[in-house]
Amino acid sequence: RERRSQVLEALVSSLPDEQKAQRVQEMLQVLQVIKDEIERVQFIEASAPYLSAPLPLEKVRKIMEAVQAMRDQENRASTLKVLVSQIPEELFENVLDIVQKMQLEGLLVPILEALAPHLPQRMFPRVLQIAQEIQNDRWRTRVLTTIIAQAPEDLIVEMLDLLQDKNWRTGMLSVLIPYVTEKSFYQLWEAMQTIPDERGRALVMGALAQRMPADFFPQLWQTSQAMNQEEGRIWVLRALLARMPESQFEQVWNAVQTSEDQGQRERMQEILVAHVPKQFFSQVWSEIQVSADANGRGKMLLALAPCVPEEFFSQFFMAVLTISHEVRRLQIFEALAPYVPEEFFPQFFMAILAILNQGVRIRGLTMLIPYIPESFFPQAWETLQTIQGIKVLSDLVAHAPRSFLPRLWEEVRTKAHIAMHMQLIFPFIPYLVQKKFAEVLEVIEELPYGSGLVELLEVL
Repeated sequence: RERRSQVLEALVSSLPDEQKAQRVQEMLQVLQVIKDEIERVQFIEASAPYLSAPLPLEKVRKIMEAVQAMRDQENRASTLKVLVSQIPEELFENVLDIVQKMQLEGLLVPILEALAPHLPQRMFPRVLQIAQEIQNDRWRTRVLTTIIAQAPEDLIVEMLDLLQDKNWRTGMLSVLIPYVTEKSFYQLWEAMQTIPDERGRALVMGALAQRMPADFFPQLWQTSQAMNQEEGRIWVLRALLARMPESQFEQVWNAVQTSEDQGQRERMQEILVAHVPKQFFSQVWSEIQVSADANGRGKMLLALAPCVPEEFFSQFFMAVLTISHEVRRLQIFEALAPYVPEEFFPQFFMAILAILNQGVRIRGLTMLIPYIPESFFPQAWETLQTIQGIKVLSDLVAHAPRSFLPRLWEEVRTKAHIAMHMQLIFPFIPYLVQKKFAEVLEVIEELPYGSGLVELLEVL
């Protein structure tokens, strides 16, 4: 069988291009004469690449009759997949009849996905109904996503009416939302209200928040706060922040402050402070100073660090120094490092240097190196040479201002306790190898033989 299929393919491929489509169509006329089912499938698969699109209606009818006569579902599925682009609109009903009779979802799913880009508009409702009958949740969602991605915009909302089981609306709405326009947003919002499960409503509401019109924020916020489940309210709040107008921040912050549940209040504050507009920073800063306990204050400071205005930096920095837990303090320093004013950098540097735990201190210094201002670099180099951490010095060299590299090289070359570390030499190579090649070799000659030395020579 396989050999006959290969012979057929070879014969067709050897024909001149202008004759291939015609000859293959003639061959398909005898398709039903082939009694062996597998051979029939191989015949169609071998012919498919050479067919002109679309085929004449009568020829497609003959092929569909041959497909329907196949007893094996897998053979029918394989044939439909290779012919999907050839099916004229008039025969899509016949194709869907065949597809709907397939009992194996593993065959049904790829067929529906292959059909989706070629569906006539009137066929979308029926295909959607077939997809709903898929029992595997993951496969059903996958197929629905593919179908909806191909659906005309005016059909998207209409598809919701085809969902008889309201419990399925959560999944269906989640699939629809990425394709929502402002025109269809309000219809989907109404559909969301019919979801019986509050958790499902929260999931869909959070997704809808990404697509809402700008003036819809107050209504969505009020609806989310009326939910009973804390997790649902927090989920929607996270989703809302990316679309929250600055003018709405104060209203949302004040509403959160009135929550009687301290745990919920602090969780929502932590989410909100990361998005505080500059004009509200003073209010938020004052309130978290008095409302949060030590642990809560640490979380707030971490979330607030990227938003600190320069005029508040000194106050904020002093508050961070009161955090006794060194790992938490370093986490806040890490979030703050990209925003440190240059004139404040020496204090910031010394605060990290004062961390008692050596591992935490080394981690903090390594983190800080990319942010060292050029004016502070000489002092940083002098100070960090006393640190027993070659990784810190190596990173410092890698981020050194170009004008400072000659001085660094002289110190590395003449101080044996530094020069004996191969890791420290690597960062110099791109900058100094042309001018100081002989000196680099002198240093390398003093290094012990090993895999590190071989790697260094390869780089050179």
